Amino acid sequence: MGEALPERYRNVQPPLKFTEEVGALSRDVRLDFREVADWDVPEEVVITVAPVGAFVDKEQNPNQPTTPEEIAAAFVASVEAGAAGIHVHARNEAGRPSAEARHFRLIVDPVRKKFGKNVVIDGGCMTGKTFQETITPITEGIYDVGIVNPTTGLLGRTIRGMLPGTMVAQAEYYREHGVRPMIDIHDASSIGNAKRYLIDTGVVPRPCMWHLLPGIPGTFHMESPRAMVKGLLYLVESIREIDDHPFILVSEAGRPSTYIMALAMLLGLNVRVGMEDVVYKYPHKKQMVKSNVELVQNAVQVAEALGRRPATGLEYRRMIGMG
Repeated sequence: MGEALPERYRNVQPPLKFTEEVGALSRDVRLDFREVADWDVPEEVVITVAPVGAFVDKEQNPNQPTTPEEIAAAFVASVEAGAAGIHVHARNEAGRPSAEARHFRLIVDPVRKKFGKNVVIDGGCMTGKTFQETITPITEGIYDVGIVNPTTGLLGRTIRGMLPGTMVAQAEYYREHGVRPMIDIHDASSIGNAKRYLIDTGVVPRPCMWHLLPGIPGTFHMESPRAMVKGLLYLVESIREIDDHPFILVSEAGRPSTYIMALAMLLGLNVRVGMEDVVYKYPHKKQMVKSNVELVQNAVQVAEALGRRPATGLEYRRMIGMG
């Protein structure tokens, strides 16, 4: 018989046996998971790529494309890998930022020739000594989408600032030339600035395109997984308080890198990847990014693992009302 059962266990009921009565009861109270409502997550996710910017050079990452030839090759390969859009910064033959039309043409024309309207091209107008120089990509017909940046802040050892009159003039000039404005958000204060100067004034009509770029040193603080989750939710909810149906693109920038891209997809948002704003592939490892194609492929894999599908460039155009 084994060890005698202690007194405190002698009145415990045994597990129910599956009798006919219990079986009938279980059929009445079972949980039918088919009745649970579907989540409101878009199937399509826009993946764009920013292969090069103004910050990262080959000293930080030897794999960084910097010449016009390298940048053009990265554009084409990234779209072939699944990117629906590209973010443009032109550099000259020495790898320095350029506002010259010929340098824009060298990197963009091969993309237009190969993909036509099945790719959306965006970029900012920050390079140049005069307003006319900075808007070269607009006058040259380079951009489909132009970035407006209502941000002033510390970047490296410099201060980058955008005066209200300048940002308003840029947005107005974009719209006059058939270019869709996209509001660049580096920090929470940028949302208030956008509302005050661009949205409430009607310069940029709702629904707006928004690009979130937190995590870069000098911008929105994201130094841990918790800070990343809470921070991104705060930015997104703050935007939705002033824009009911925003189109939101989130960059995998700075140390959050791949993690914030995955979080954005979980939230039903769209993403921008690329070597412009990231050196390491993961936030907890010193694993150097090898190529822009690697990052696009990684985003495509995450999207597919989450049951979402990378949008085409034509679908991207329809989402942002460009036909």
